[in-house]
Amino acid sequence: MTTIKLIVGSTRPVRVGGQLVDGVVSTLSEATGASVEVVDLRELDLPFLAEPQQAASGVYTLDSTKQWAQIVKDSDAIVWLTPEYNGGFPAPVKNAIDHLLAEWDAKPTLVVGYGWGGASRAVKHLVEILGNVKTNVVADAICMPFGDNPPAEGQVANPLAIVEANKEALVAGAKALVEAIESDEEAAA
Repeated sequence: MTTIKLIVGSTRPVRVGGQLVDGVVSTLSEATGASVEVVDLRELDLPFLAEPQQAASGVYTLDSTKQWAQIVKDSDAIVWLTPEYNGGFPAPVKNAIDHLLAEWDAKPTLVVGYGWGGASRAVKHLVEILGNVKTNVVADAICMPFGDNPPAEGQVANPLAIVEANKEALVAGAKALVEAIESDEEAAA
């Protein structure tokens, strides 16, 4: 079965990303028939670039890096769910990317942002960084604005409304992931 890893990029104790996960997972799963597994960077808790060698070496000594590398390697595709903080994506997302190199190569990837403006600035930067590590970003980034559902005390009243308002784009992105996965499988055969 196809496995898509949904990576939750916000590590804050109170966060909107955690509220959006269920809706995004069900939308991706329904659109693809794939198993969508959540990888929460808060739970993964990667140290900040603590490996003694650069990721390009492929030599990982820390258990956390080995676990992270296996998570990415075992996925058929990656979906990043990221907020926008001060015009960019959060540092733990960049740290997670920088921990690895070969594992990203040609990995079908979709970027989904959320925030006041849909995280448009953050996803632009994230797509650029993902290109630098040679992922295969399969579709335009999806920007999910809060709209009439602004956060209060770090939470939104109706997270499913945000996902529903962007369902068409999420389904299109999910289908692009499946096409890329199938294309990779055909090329490998």
